[in-house]
Amino acid sequence: MWPPQWAFPPEGRHLPLHSRLLTSFTLALNYAVGELNVVGYHIVNIAILLLWGLAFYGVVCRAGWAPGAAFFCALIWLLHPLNTESVDYVSQRSGMLMGLFYAVAFYCAQRGMASGAWGVVWGGGRQRFAIDAGQGGGGDGAPGHS
Repeated sequence: MWPPQWAFPPEGRHLPLHSRLLTSFTLALNYAVGELNVVGYHIVNIAILLLWGLAFYGVVCRAGWAPGAAFFCALIWLLHPLNTESVDYVSQRSGMLMGLFYAVAFYCAQRGMASGAWGVVWGGGRQRFAIDAGQGGGGDGAPGHS
């Protein structure tokens, strides 16, 4: 595992996984633990899918659905036949990680908007843009409005 040659390909070799360091790292960890035994790869893929379902459940709950309905939506998402490819094929790990982090980012954005902190960040950014644009920073931050 160390030094991580899997992250830095030799000159002239450009494999798709070399540009996806987290995916390569998880696959390298799988290989370090179980070498080419596919059971370990499937277990990690199932764990990623379950975390994805948990994040999806949180997103649906934050959208105002009842917890039972949110659980049912997440369960349908987890058991849908389109997700079997993600668990069956090791090469789909990058897609699963992307979906997991997308759902977690969406959940975090929902929490930020609900807490009111989103308005502080967004409003401050608009105010800074208005000052930089020479608008004086007043009003709603739109160009031409003070």
